[in-house]
Amino acid sequence: MIPISVERAKELARAAVSEVVPVPANSSVVVERATEHPWGAYRLRIEMHEPEGYFTHDGAIRVTVHATTGKAQTGIWRLDAAGADLPNPQAIANRFMFKRKHHEKDPELAIKLMHRWFDAHRASDAYGMSHNFAYDRLTWAYRESKDPSRLPGMLRAELKKNPGLWATFEIDAQLAKWHEGRKEWKEAMAF
Repeated sequence: MIPISVERAKELARAAVSEVVPVPANSSVVVERATEHPWGAYRLRIEMHEPEGYFTHDGAIRVTVHATTGKAQTGIWRLDAAGADLPNPQAIANRFMFKRKHHEKDPELAIKLMHRWFDAHRASDAYGMSHNFAYDRLTWAYRESKDPSRLPGMLRAELKKNPGLWATFEIDAQLAKWHEGRKEWKEAMAF
């Protein structure tokens, strides 16, 4: 199979982002990484500011376009998107748990978005495999929030919502870390 051209990848990237947010006609599409292999992908960036009410990983609007199929995956999401349409907690933490040039750290918003993601994905995976390390990111956001004391109660409530093996393991590990950090050794050993 022959890979699509760079120009076609640019067109597909612009079209994919346009489905999420209006793209100004004068914005350029920059190729960050090209491919020479049919199974590879182009990584492109749309030169425009992150619009109000949307978020990206780092303020830049990036798109990955599969070299053969032309399927595009955007890196921009609506803040009010349904949980199923949000990126995973790792990506949410990447965006909202660090202060960067284009945005402030916002653990409260990270918590809100992650809970929506969990609500949407909890039932789809009875064993919790899709939640691997997701509870770690959620715990991190709670620890950085205005009221970290909410963390143990939230984790216990989450355990009732998702009693799968992997979720139980991840939640118990986070509860043990919480108690260890407070030097509550007896409580930590329970996990």
